[in-house]
Amino acid sequence: MQEIETLPDFDAWAAAASRAPAAVQALDLRERTAVLCGLQAGGSLFLACRMDPVAAGRLVSHGAVVVPDLPGSFSVHRATLYAPEELYDTYDPDVPGSFEASFDQRVYREYLDAGRERPHSLATSFARALHDHAMTVALDEMLEGQRVVAIMGGHGVERSDPVYREVVRIAKGLAERGFVLVSGGGPGAMEATHLGAWLAGRDDTVVDEVLGSGFARRPEGARAGKEYADPCWLSRAWRVRQRWPLVRDVVSIGIPTWLYGHEPPTPLATHIAKYFANAIREEGLLAIAHHGVVFAPGSAGTTQEIFQDACQNHYGTQGTRSPMVLLGRHHWTQVRPVWPLLQKVSAGEIYGELVSLEDDAAAVVHTIQSFDPAWYTVTDDPDLAPITSLRRRLRMRSNLVFRHARVPRTQDVEADVRTVLSGVGVRAEPGAAGGAEVLGRWLVARATDDWVDPEAAASCGDLLVGAEVRPAGEALVWVRAGSVSAWTLELRD
Repeated sequence: MQEIETLPDFDAWAAAASRAPAAVQALDLRERTAVLCGLQAGGSLFLACRMDPVAAGRLVSHGAVVVPDLPGSFSVHRATLYAPEELYDTYDPDVPGSFEASFDQRVYREYLDAGRERPHSLATSFARALHDHAMTVALDEMLEGQRVVAIMGGHGVERSDPVYREVVRIAKGLAERGFVLVSGGGPGAMEATHLGAWLAGRDDTVVDEVLGSGFARRPEGARAGKEYADPCWLSRAWRVRQRWPLVRDVVSIGIPTWLYGHEPPTPLATHIAKYFANAIREEGLLAIAHHGVVFAPGSAGTTQEIFQDACQNHYGTQGTRSPMVLLGRHHWTQVRPVWPLLQKVSAGEIYGELVSLEDDAAAVVHTIQSFDPAWYTVTDDPDLAPITSLRRRLRMRSNLVFRHARVPRTQDVEADVRTVLSGVGVRAEPGAAGGAEVLGRWLVARATDDWVDPEAAASCGDLLVGAEVRPAGEALVWVRAGSVSAWTLELRD
């Protein structure tokens, strides 16, 4: 269904001689009453659009669905994520207490008055559900085609803590390599994620400069682990935005919840997807991180998230599996000994290859950068499964493209291979060891270590029945699965 989010797009759609149903989102259509009344728009959705009641009735009578904004301080449907400036609309870092009048806190007080996570009114539940659905749609649109990494960790990690610095360095390194950083959008390790992305493109010494400034200086007598409760917590973050503005077009998305509305969302994220339902937000945060999750030291919440992510990886519910990097050897082996259990439950599982424990920011960045989701694609196709295994074991990048032909398996595997080769015009005798060597030589000649691990080809004899380099320069490989399959392997720039 076409999504319409601007008036020019609406005008073009409405003027078309024939039109498919569309979702018209959050537009002021009060000056288009005549157009709406004459519109045949059966099956279309008009979500949080402002329009004349007569036009709304006309649309509904012709089969359209009209969902207006419901009473409350928030819109039930937004076409985009929040900007920090929207949530902090009345905030002035030079005016103590101005945060309390901001949009974010107005919604939070309404959230508390309406019954917190169990609202007293069905209308309130409905409005929140619509709002959160719009957040998810806007988030999915923004992340389409992006390489997303989540960083989880404790909200009590202070800005002066060495862990905070390591998270900043990790996020900065990943953002500079084109990754989109997401977090729970609150203080502590979450804020460090977005500070790192915010500083992307600057010299690495700027990390020390920022963390050595007043940004990390707490008031005398401040309570440990509760830095977000400092009266100057928000103003110090806002001044970082002002003193060190973005120098690169990066995207980092905070995904907080009004369940924890007493923790201000970080203004250092470039975008904010704020939810009412914490369960939807928490599950979704892990689900979108197809390029991995880094778990900085944390408490019960972070521990829960580790095993929630392990569950997604175990069952492959997101269509792929991705790295789980625990940051902080002492914390995850001694303070909260999650690591030994995670090793135990992942042993022998495919995702066990993706679980690691690190102390160094550079090692974390290398682990994430070295990963390709194509290696861990989840498939039930018996012919595609060995190709996924081959990709994973050889560390083949996505620019190595497989195309294949298939023949039924018989009792004579070598005869099957000859049949396949004959069908594609190649004369060669199959042989597992020889095939692995041929493929390895081809990969050395045509690819680089950035795209493949050519030396690993010799270990793939259980999958490779043989291989041949064809005159055009590509390779032909054939693998043993439920049937013998021949695959043309091409390297694309």
